[in-house]
Parts: sequence; C-alpha cells; structure tokens
Amino acid sequence: MSASGLPLGGIVHYNESMRYTDKRYVQGEYCAQHLNPVWREKSDFIILAFLETKDNHNHWEQMWAKKTGEKTFILCCIPFFTYGLNLGDEVACDSNHQIQRVLSGSGNLTYRIWFKDVTDPTTKARVESKTKEVGGVHEWSSENLLAVSIPGDKQIMFEQFLSHETSSGIIFEEGSREV
Repeated sequence: MSASGLPLGGIVHYNESMRYTDKRYVQGEYCAQHLNPVWREKSDFIILAFLETKDNHNHWEQMWAKKTGEKTFILCCIPFFTYGLNLGDEVACDSNHQIQRVLSGSGNLTYRIWFKDVTDPTTKARVESKTKEVGGVHEWSSENLLAVSIPGDKQIMFEQFLSHETSSGIIFEEGSREV
C-alpha cells in the first residue's frame, strides 16, 4: 500500500534512500545531469548526490541548488534518481559539495514516471496537465523519464490519477522519503 492507501500497482519502490559516502566524485564517472532544472533562475550552485557503485564505477546525480550558507543549499531541481530528496529541501553538504543530509523538508513530494511502454501519445500531455493542475512542476530526464514535484497535500489525488494511468503503460514511483 502507498501512503495514500492505494495498492502499489504500477509503483516501483527500490528502497534506496539518499546516502552519504566518503567517496569523492572523479571526473569521468557517471553523473546524471539536470539540463532544465525547474528553478534554474533561483540556483547559483551545483552539488552532488551519490547514487551507487556499479561495476566498480561510482554513479552520481548533479543537483542545481541555491547556496544559503557555507555548506547549506536549497534544491532547485527535482531528483531523477536520488531518494529522500525533494525540490525545495534544504540540505547540508561536505566540503566537496556532496549532500550529507536534509536539514529541512520543503513539504513537496517527488514522483518519477516511466513512459517507455506507453503507446498513446496523449498520455504524456495528460500527466503534464494533471501535474500543473495540482500545483506541481516537472522535469524531463529523457524521452521516457519524467520527474514530478507536487505539494504534499495533493498526494492522494495525484496517486489516484497515476494509478488510473497505469492502464496506459506508465510505471511510477514516489521517491520522496528515505526508507
């Protein structure tokens, strides 16, 4: 069951929360980038979140942020792969600008929606429209992966909509909470 009481049909939970590591980003390692962060105009810094080590290579996600202190930042993008982070969260980083922990949550929720098996071309437009209707924003990672940020009080309505849309072939997950 999801937090809204809906069955998890269509929701993928990987149980991988954002985690701090003593590893350091090395140029050439895989780093997911946000080409069009939703709050680009507010951002003034790039920080990193460690994702995993796969086949002896570290994987990272680059995050656009607004510097609020020596080592504190507000996220200005919607995480594509990192769990436990949301648009607008204030985070603490180490001296290498790697996220260590969330200092204060924004109240937003993050969803990731996968469209690879969708054949109806209007499905993406319906999801984008519903996102806007509930006061949310979105960022495309690729042609098939959409990250969505919505206000926390719209969770039940949005999950009901997404659950209905699974019949069109979408797969979605809620990636806001550390598990």
